Amino acid sequence: MTDERAGPPYRDRPQDCAEEALLGATRALQIGDKPLAVYCLDLFAASAAARGDVRRAATILGATEAARQEMGVVPDEDEAATRARALELIGRDGRADESAWAEGRALDLASALELADGKDEVRSESAARRQKGD
Repeated sequence: MTDERAGPPYRDRPQDCAEEALLGATRALQIGDKPLAVYCLDLFAASAAARGDVRRAATILGATEAARQEMGVVPDEDEAATRARALELIGRDGRADESAWAEGRALDLASALELADGKDEVRSESAARRQKGD
């Protein structure tokens, strides 16, 4: 059990959470829990940023931002802390790579998960579907 006062798990070691975050996002999407999938993808983005994969992190954060807007939700305190850490690791205001951010905003969550899982080729197909409104 984690100490609630310590904040979200992995806050000080974001590079260590990629595998668990990916599994959590996968399971969340399987059961249709989009808010949980978004949080897990934010965790993965923080991990990617900590490992130096800034473009992938920015793309995923763009996707999770768009998903939250679509759902009409804002990050809770722990989610906001995770996003803030990821943005800090990316640099500047989190939009160090505007094209990656824009690309991410065009992705649906399943495609963002595939990107996190290393399946880059799906991104353009997903972006085209989202622009059409599918």
